[in-house]
Amino acid sequence: MKEMHECVVLVAGSSRGLGAVIASDLEGQGATVLRHGSRDFDVGDFAAVRRGVEAIGPIDILINCASQLDTERVDDLPPERWQAVLQSTLFGTFHLCQVVIPGMRRRGFGRVINFGCVGCDRVYHATHSVAYRIAASGNLSLTRAFAQLAFADGVTVNLIAPGHMENTVGQPDVTKLP
Repeated sequence: MKEMHECVVLVAGSSRGLGAVIASDLEGQGATVLRHGSRDFDVGDFAAVRRGVEAIGPIDILINCASQLDTERVDDLPPERWQAVLQSTLFGTFHLCQVVIPGMRRRGFGRVINFGCVGCDRVYHATHSVAYRIAASGNLSLTRAFAQLAFADGVTVNLIAPGHMENTVGQPDVTKLP
């Protein structure tokens, strides 16, 4: 197990909200934190993720907070918004895990924390935020699959499923939780 001051951490989705708070906390613990925002590279684009991660170098801890939330009813959701939510929230997690975890496995150490949402472990019917709920449930399935494949090589892959946090939804540059 590495000490936090020895770790390079990539926090995807750390330009605001929960990702910003996590990045700040890890910096306070002495980690080298690479803050990723949508302007750095598009996590929904596999080639961009590969280029971005190669430029960064070895990553010890990956935290996948990058996401978009759809609040529209599913019958009012424009197709391009549906795609954007899935690209950042589900495809982004898949792309980053697929690019980062092999290096962790080769080095014999790594920690991955993905994000879902409360209820992502069960199917229930809702009329709003359907794309986000699908992405969050998909992240749970991805997490379980990557965890099963990487555990023997010293890499753990877990998912946190927080509930709704009013101080992070739609708020720019949140840096502290109450």
